[in-house]
Amino acid sequence: LISIEEERGNYKAANALLKEEDSLKIIHIEKSKASNLAVLSLKNEFNQLEIQRANEREKEQFRNRVNYLALISGLFILIVVSYIIFRQYRQTSKEKDKTDELLLNILPKQTAEELKTKGTTTARRFNDVTVLFCDIVGFTNVAERLSPEELVQEIDAYFRTFDDIIQTYGLEKIKTVGDAYVAVGGMPQYNTATAKDVTLTALKIMDAIDRMKEEREKKNMPFFNLRIGINTGSVVAGVVGSIKFQYDIWGDAVNIAARMEQNSEPGRINISKNTYLEIRNSFNCSYRGKILAKNKGEIEMYFVETT
Repeated sequence: LISIEEERGNYKAANALLKEEDSLKIIHIEKSKASNLAVLSLKNEFNQLEIQRANEREKEQFRNRVNYLALISGLFILIVVSYIIFRQYRQTSKEKDKTDELLLNILPKQTAEELKTKGTTTARRFNDVTVLFCDIVGFTNVAERLSPEELVQEIDAYFRTFDDIIQTYGLEKIKTVGDAYVAVGGMPQYNTATAKDVTLTALKIMDAIDRMKEEREKKNMPFFNLRIGINTGSVVAGVVGSIKFQYDIWGDAVNIAARMEQNSEPGRINISKNTYLEIRNSFNCSYRGKILAKNKGEIEMYFVETT
Protein backbone atom coordinates (compact mmCIF):
# COMPACT_ATOMS: atom_id res chain seq x y z
CA LEU A 1 0.00 0.00 0.00
CA ILE A 2 2.85 2.40 0.73
CA SER A 3 4.48 1.65 -2.63
CA ILE A 4 1.19 2.23 -4.52
CA GLU A 5 0.60 5.56 -2.83
CA GLU A 6 4.23 6.62 -3.63
CA GLU A 7 3.77 5.66 -7.33
CA ARG A 8 0.65 7.74 -7.39
CA GLY A 9 2.56 10.57 -5.86
CA ASN A 10 0.36 10.62 -2.85
CA TYR A 11 3.20 10.97 -0.42
CA LYS A 12 1.06 12.12 2.43
CA ALA A 13 -1.00 8.96 2.36
CA ALA A 14 2.16 6.87 1.96
CA ASN A 15 3.71 8.61 4.93
CA ALA A 16 0.59 7.90 7.01
CA LEU A 17 0.70 4.26 6.02
CA LEU A 18 4.42 4.14 6.92
CA LYS A 19 3.65 5.50 10.36
CA GLU A 20 0.87 2.96 10.74
CA GLU A 21 3.33 0.24 9.74
CA ASP A 22 5.81 1.45 12.31
CA SER A 23 3.08 1.46 14.92
CA LEU A 24 2.13 -2.12 14.01
CA LYS A 25 5.78 -3.19 14.21
CA ILE A 26 6.12 -1.58 17.59
CA ILE A 27 2.92 -3.28 18.77
CA HIS A 28 4.19 -6.59 17.38
CA ILE A 29 7.54 -6.13 19.10
CA GLU A 30 5.82 -5.24 22.37
CA LYS A 31 3.50 -8.23 22.08
CA SER A 32 6.47 -10.43 21.27
CA LYS A 33 8.32 -9.10 24.34
CA ALA A 34 5.24 -9.63 26.50
CA SER A 35 4.88 -13.15 25.16
CA ASN A 36 8.54 -13.91 25.84
CA LEU A 37 8.19 -12.46 29.31
CA ALA A 38 5.09 -14.57 29.90
CA VAL A 39 6.89 -17.70 28.69
CA LEU A 40 9.89 -16.86 30.83
CA SER A 41 7.60 -16.25 33.80
CA LEU A 42 5.90 -19.56 33.19
CA LYS A 43 9.27 -21.26 32.93
CA ASN A 44 10.36 -19.64 36.17
CA GLU A 45 7.14 -20.69 37.85
CA PHE A 46 7.54 -24.23 36.52
CA ASN A 47 11.15 -24.33 37.69
CA GLN A 48 10.04 -23.08 41.09
CA LEU A 49 7.36 -25.75 41.18
CA GLU A 50 9.89 -28.41 40.21
CA ILE A 51 12.28 -27.17 42.89
CA GLN A 52 9.44 -27.12 45.41
CA ARG A 53 8.34 -30.60 44.37
CA ALA A 54 11.94 -31.84 44.58
CA ASN A 55 12.21 -30.34 48.06
CA GLU A 56 8.93 -31.97 49.05
CA ARG A 57 10.15 -35.29 47.70
CA GLU A 58 13.39 -34.95 49.66
CA LYS A 59 11.46 -34.02 52.77
CA GLU A 60 9.11 -36.97 52.21
CA GLN A 61 12.05 -39.31 51.66
CA PHE A 62 13.71 -37.92 54.79
CA ARG A 63 10.51 -38.40 56.80
CA ASN A 64 10.21 -41.95 55.43
CA ARG A 65 13.82 -42.68 56.40
CA VAL A 66 13.24 -41.23 59.87
CA ASN A 67 10.00 -43.25 60.25
CA TYR A 68 11.74 -46.39 59.00
CA LEU A 69 14.64 -45.92 61.42
CA ALA A 70 12.14 -45.18 64.22
CA LEU A 71 10.22 -48.35 63.32
CA ILE A 72 13.40 -50.43 63.26
CA SER A 73 14.56 -48.90 66.53
CA GLY A 74 11.14 -49.48 68.08
CA LEU A 75 11.10 -53.09 66.94
CA PHE A 76 14.63 -53.58 68.27
CA ILE A 77 13.72 -52.03 71.62
CA LEU A 78 10.53 -54.14 71.72
CA ILE A 79 12.52 -57.29 71.00
CA VAL A 80 15.10 -56.44 73.67
CA VAL A 81 12.44 -55.56 76.25
CA SER A 82 10.44 -58.67 75.36
CA TYR A 83 13.55 -60.81 75.70
CA ILE A 84 14.35 -59.26 79.08
CA ILE A 85 10.75 -59.77 80.26
CA PHE A 86 10.78 -63.34 78.92
CA ARG A 87 14.06 -64.09 80.72
CA GLN A 88 12.71 -62.59 83.93
CA TYR A 89 9.51 -64.61 83.51
CA ARG A 90 11.47 -67.80 82.89
CA GLN A 91 13.73 -67.06 85.83
CA THR A 92 10.72 -66.29 88.02
CA SER A 93 8.95 -69.40 86.73
CA LYS A 94 12.02 -71.53 87.44
CA GLU A 95 12.34 -70.07 90.92
CA LYS A 96 8.63 -70.68 91.50
CA ASP A 97 8.99 -74.27 90.28
CA LYS A 98 11.96 -74.75 92.60
CA THR A 99 10.01 -73.26 95.49
CA ASP A 100 6.98 -75.45 94.73
CA GLU A 101 9.19 -78.52 94.42
CA LEU A 102 10.89 -77.73 97.71
CA LEU A 103 7.53 -77.12 99.37
CA LEU A 104 6.20 -80.45 98.07
CA ASN A 105 9.28 -82.16 99.51
CA ILE A 106 8.26 -80.80 102.91
CA LEU A 107 4.47 -80.87 102.77
CA PRO A 108 1.80 -82.98 101.07
CA LYS A 109 0.40 -81.39 97.90
CA GLN A 110 -2.97 -80.41 99.38
CA THR A 111 -1.35 -78.80 102.43
CA ALA A 112 1.23 -77.01 100.27
CA GLU A 113 -1.50 -75.56 98.02
CA GLU A 114 -3.48 -74.43 101.05
CA LEU A 115 -0.41 -72.77 102.54
CA LYS A 116 0.34 -70.93 99.27
CA THR A 117 -3.20 -69.65 98.78
CA LYS A 118 -4.21 -68.90 102.38
CA GLY A 119 -0.91 -68.54 104.20
CA THR A 120 -2.13 -71.01 106.83
CA THR A 121 -3.17 -74.65 106.97
CA THR A 122 -5.99 -76.50 108.66
CA ALA A 123 -5.39 -79.61 110.75
CA ARG A 124 -7.34 -82.61 109.43
CA ARG A 125 -8.42 -85.92 110.90
CA PHE A 126 -7.84 -89.09 108.91
CA ASN A 127 -9.34 -92.46 109.81
CA ASP A 128 -7.95 -95.89 108.97
CA VAL A 129 -4.36 -94.65 108.69
CA THR A 130 -1.50 -97.11 109.08
CA VAL A 131 1.61 -95.63 110.70
CA LEU A 132 5.09 -97.12 110.16
CA PHE A 133 7.95 -96.38 112.54
CA CYS A 134 11.53 -97.44 111.73
CA ASP A 135 14.39 -97.07 114.18
CA ILE A 136 18.05 -98.01 113.96
CA VAL A 137 19.14 -100.50 116.59
CA GLY A 138 22.28 -99.62 118.53
CA PHE A 139 22.59 -96.32 116.75
CA THR A 140 24.70 -94.77 119.51
CA ASN A 141 27.28 -97.57 119.39
CA VAL A 142 27.65 -97.28 115.61
CA ALA A 143 27.73 -93.49 115.75
CA GLU A 144 30.66 -93.55 118.19
CA ARG A 145 32.81 -95.32 115.59
CA LEU A 146 32.08 -92.80 112.81
CA SER A 147 32.88 -89.17 112.22
CA PRO A 148 29.85 -86.82 112.02
CA GLU A 149 30.30 -86.60 108.24
CA GLU A 150 30.46 -90.38 107.85
CA LEU A 151 27.46 -90.84 110.14
CA VAL A 152 25.29 -88.43 108.16
CA GLN A 153 26.41 -90.07 104.92
CA GLU A 154 25.47 -93.53 106.20
CA ILE A 155 22.05 -92.43 107.49
CA ASP A 156 21.40 -90.65 104.21
CA ALA A 157 22.17 -93.80 102.23
CA TYR A 158 19.71 -95.83 104.31
CA PHE A 159 16.94 -93.22 104.32
CA ARG A 160 17.22 -92.67 100.56
CA THR A 161 16.65 -96.40 100.14
CA PHE A 162 13.58 -96.15 102.37
CA ASP A 163 12.32 -93.19 100.32
CA ASP A 164 12.47 -95.22 97.11
CA ILE A 165 10.63 -98.15 98.68
CA ILE A 166 7.77 -96.15 100.22
CA GLN A 167 7.17 -94.37 96.90
CA THR A 168 6.84 -97.74 95.20
CA TYR A 169 3.96 -98.67 97.50
CA GLY A 170 2.38 -95.21 97.65
CA LEU A 171 3.17 -94.29 101.25
CA GLU A 172 3.57 -90.71 102.46
CA LYS A 173 6.79 -89.86 104.25
CA ILE A 174 6.13 -87.81 107.38
CA LYS A 175 9.53 -87.10 108.88
CA THR A 176 12.87 -88.33 110.09
CA VAL A 177 13.95 -87.63 113.65
CA GLY A 178 17.55 -88.51 114.26
CA ASP A 179 17.75 -92.21 113.39
CA ALA A 180 13.94 -92.67 113.25
CA TYR A 181 11.94 -92.77 110.03
CA VAL A 182 8.15 -92.28 109.93
CA ALA A 183 5.79 -92.93 107.01
CA VAL A 184 2.05 -93.57 106.67
CA GLY A 185 -0.53 -95.08 104.37
CA GLY A 186 -4.12 -93.85 104.00
CA MET A 187 -3.34 -90.13 104.23
CA PRO A 188 -3.20 -87.34 103.19
CA GLN A 189 -6.23 -86.91 100.94
CA TYR A 190 -6.38 -89.28 97.95
CA ASN A 191 -3.70 -91.56 99.42
CA THR A 192 -5.05 -95.08 99.02
CA ALA A 193 -2.18 -97.06 100.56
CA THR A 194 -3.62 -99.70 102.89
CA ALA A 195 -2.28 -101.56 105.90
CA LYS A 196 -1.27 -104.30 103.45
CA ASP A 197 0.78 -101.79 101.42
CA VAL A 198 2.47 -100.52 104.58
CA THR A 199 3.32 -104.07 105.65
CA LEU A 200 4.75 -104.87 102.21
CA THR A 201 6.82 -101.70 102.49
CA ALA A 202 8.16 -102.82 105.88
CA LEU A 203 9.12 -106.22 104.44
CA LYS A 204 10.91 -104.59 101.49
CA ILE A 205 12.76 -102.28 103.87
CA MET A 206 13.92 -105.28 105.89
CA ASP A 207 15.09 -107.01 102.69
CA ALA A 208 17.03 -103.87 101.74
CA ILE A 209 18.58 -103.72 105.22
CA ASP A 210 19.74 -107.33 104.89
CA ARG A 211 21.32 -106.69 101.47
CA MET A 212 23.08 -103.56 102.68
CA LYS A 213 24.33 -105.47 105.73
CA GLU A 214 25.86 -108.19 103.54
CA GLU A 215 27.50 -105.66 101.24
CA ARG A 216 28.96 -103.69 104.13
CA GLU A 217 30.23 -106.78 105.96
CA LYS A 218 32.16 -107.79 102.81
CA LYS A 219 33.74 -104.33 102.66
CA ASN A 220 34.31 -104.18 106.41
CA MET A 221 32.01 -101.17 106.62
CA PRO A 222 29.61 -100.29 109.46
CA PHE A 223 26.02 -101.39 109.04
CA PHE A 224 22.71 -100.86 110.81
CA ASN A 225 20.04 -103.18 112.15
CA LEU A 226 16.46 -102.01 112.15
CA ARG A 227 13.31 -102.33 114.22
CA ILE A 228 9.91 -101.58 112.69
CA GLY A 229 6.59 -100.94 114.39
CA ILE A 230 3.19 -100.58 112.70
CA ASN A 231 -0.24 -99.54 113.97
CA THR A 232 -3.56 -98.64 112.32
CA GLY A 233 -6.04 -96.04 113.57
CA SER A 234 -7.10 -92.39 113.42
CA VAL A 235 -4.64 -89.50 113.34
CA VAL A 236 -4.72 -85.73 113.10
CA ALA A 237 -2.29 -84.16 110.63
CA GLY A 238 -1.22 -80.59 110.06
CA VAL A 239 1.47 -77.94 110.22
CA VAL A 240 2.40 -76.15 113.42
CA GLY A 241 4.49 -73.05 113.92
CA SER A 242 5.20 -70.07 111.65
CA ILE A 243 8.81 -70.83 110.62
CA LYS A 244 10.56 -73.97 109.38
CA PHE A 245 7.27 -75.70 108.64
CA GLN A 246 6.98 -79.30 109.77
CA TYR A 247 4.09 -81.48 108.64
CA ASP A 248 3.37 -83.94 111.42
CA ILE A 249 0.79 -86.38 112.77
CA TRP A 250 -0.67 -86.76 116.23
CA GLY A 251 -2.99 -89.13 118.03
CA ASP A 252 -3.09 -92.36 119.96
CA ALA A 253 -2.50 -94.34 116.76
CA VAL A 254 0.85 -92.59 116.37
CA ASN A 255 1.84 -93.24 119.97
CA ILE A 256 0.96 -96.92 119.71
CA ALA A 257 2.95 -97.26 116.45
CA ALA A 258 5.94 -95.80 118.31
CA ARG A 259 5.42 -98.33 121.11
CA MET A 260 5.26 -101.12 118.51
CA GLU A 261 8.68 -100.08 117.26
CA GLN A 262 10.13 -99.75 120.77
CA ASN A 263 8.93 -103.25 121.69
CA SER A 264 10.06 -104.84 118.43
CA GLU A 265 13.34 -106.72 117.96
CA PRO A 266 16.25 -106.18 115.55
CA GLY A 267 15.24 -107.30 112.09
CA ARG A 268 11.57 -107.81 113.09
CA ILE A 269 8.30 -106.07 112.21
CA ASN A 270 6.05 -105.64 115.24
CA ILE A 271 2.40 -104.77 114.64
CA SER A 272 -0.62 -103.97 116.79
CA LYS A 273 -3.86 -105.94 116.89
CA ASN A 274 -5.58 -103.23 114.80
CA THR A 275 -3.09 -103.75 111.98
CA TYR A 276 -3.15 -107.54 112.41
CA LEU A 277 -6.91 -107.58 111.83
CA GLU A 278 -6.34 -105.70 108.55
CA ILE A 279 -3.60 -107.95 107.16
CA ARG A 280 -4.11 -111.36 108.73
CA ASN A 281 -5.43 -112.89 105.50
CA SER A 282 -2.41 -111.69 103.50
CA PHE A 283 0.57 -112.32 105.79
CA ASN A 284 1.76 -114.92 108.29
CA CYS A 285 1.89 -113.39 111.74
CA SER A 286 2.88 -114.81 115.11
CA TYR A 287 1.06 -113.73 118.24
CA ARG A 288 3.33 -112.36 120.95
CA GLY A 289 0.69 -111.96 123.64
CA LYS A 290 0.09 -108.86 125.71
CA ILE A 291 3.23 -106.83 126.27
CA LEU A 292 3.63 -103.88 128.62
CA ALA A 293 4.13 -100.66 126.68
CA LYS A 294 5.25 -97.39 128.19
CA ASN A 295 2.26 -95.25 129.27
CA LYS A 296 -0.09 -97.67 127.47
CA GLY A 297 -0.27 -100.68 129.70
CA GLU A 298 -0.43 -104.13 128.15
CA ILE A 299 -1.00 -104.22 124.39
CA GLU A 300 -1.48 -107.25 122.15
CA MET A 301 1.36 -107.49 119.63
CA TYR A 302 2.24 -109.63 116.61
CA PHE A 303 5.36 -110.25 114.56
CA VAL A 304 5.04 -110.30 110.78
CA GLU A 305 6.94 -113.34 109.56
CA THR A 306 9.27 -112.74 106.64
CA THR A 307 9.03 -116.29 105.31
